[in-house]
Amino acid sequence: MNSFGEKASFIWSVADLIRGPYRPNQYKDVMLPMTVLRRLDCLLAPTKDKVLEQQKKLSGGKVKNVDPILCRVTGVPFYNTSRYTFEKLKGDPNNIAANLTNYIRGFSSRAREIIEHFGFEEHIAFDDSFTDDRFPHHKLDYMLANPPFGVEWKPEADFITREHVEQGFGGRFGAGLPRINDGSLLFIMHMINKMKDPKEGGTRLGIVFNGSPLFPGAARSGESEIRRWIIENDWLAAIVALPDQLFYNTGIYTYLWIVTNRKKPGRRGKIQLVDGTKFFKKMRKSLGNKRNEVCDDQRDETADICTDAKGNPEPDPELRDYENVPLKEDVDEYMKREVLPHVSDAWVDESKTKIGYEINLNRYFYQYTPPRPLAEIEVDLKKIEKEIADMLAEVTE
Repeated sequence: MNSFGEKASFIWSVADLIRGPYRPNQYKDVMLPMTVLRRLDCLLAPTKDKVLEQQKKLSGGKVKNVDPILCRVTGVPFYNTSRYTFEKLKGDPNNIAANLTNYIRGFSSRAREIIEHFGFEEHIAFDDSFTDDRFPHHKLDYMLANPPFGVEWKPEADFITREHVEQGFGGRFGAGLPRINDGSLLFIMHMINKMKDPKEGGTRLGIVFNGSPLFPGAARSGESEIRRWIIENDWLAAIVALPDQLFYNTGIYTYLWIVTNRKKPGRRGKIQLVDGTKFFKKMRKSLGNKRNEVCDDQRDETADICTDAKGNPEPDPELRDYENVPLKEDVDEYMKREVLPHVSDAWVDESKTKIGYEINLNRYFYQYTPPRPLAEIEVDLKKIEKEIADMLAEVTE
């Protein structure tokens, strides 16, 4: 990699690997110390075996300060007495955190001072919700999550696949497994596993996704089976399409999923889809890719198109219309015949229904007069066109 562009691309490819466990503002806390560690590792690699051999000879001996001797072996002012190198660390991925800590602690004091300046050891033992669930038996009332978009779950694939096969629906991932390059739906299955029984009050959760969990995946694929499991259990309450450019590191459109196992009777068997893409305010100054924000005004405006506390749809006053239905006719039948073919999502607000009386003679005595034939109208239009042309000719003479 000789050009600056190649180096920048390589750095961003590394950033893609740590998305998920770390947020963008934490990338530097991992990448910078790892770059330093790798550089030190490369410098010490040629003399690694000699250092370990010399350190073994000196162990328990009369020499108290071994630094000058081991530095003379390495040829640089530092050394490492851990049995690990970066290559050996890669060979034991299941114990990478403990082994990496051991490796760092094997550096001489001068090198340790540099490494400790980064506070890197604090970031080694991060928790992975999939492979190290710290709340395996907890059931929660509410949950919120904004998992990373489009991150592959290859590092956790063995563990997750084993749980899927061995535990089925007794575990978290019984419904299916998504494609290896996008683990978004794994997060929602993990959260659903922690929902309370409806008899104990149930659970409501919200999770922000990009568009990939909505429709990719053929019938019977992992993604499709996960969606089927959620929908057929009637857990999906609503999906809100959010405006684009809401996040610092991506400008894509995102979607808020509301999942619950305590739907009110009026909402059971239904999924509400809300288009909130136009409800935002432009920021005065952008933050990365974030140029839009949703404020209280937009949230209130969005709420106007939702349902009331009892689950009944709330009308949009600007779209309200009225119909006069004959007294002896069934209102529902009238709606099906006269209204719904033209406005499919119309509904009757029963609280506004009134019975009135009128005597409308015109309705009974009105006689339909058909319009004139098109041929006659065309003759008259041509006659008028000629008259206008003659008048213009007089003006121009």
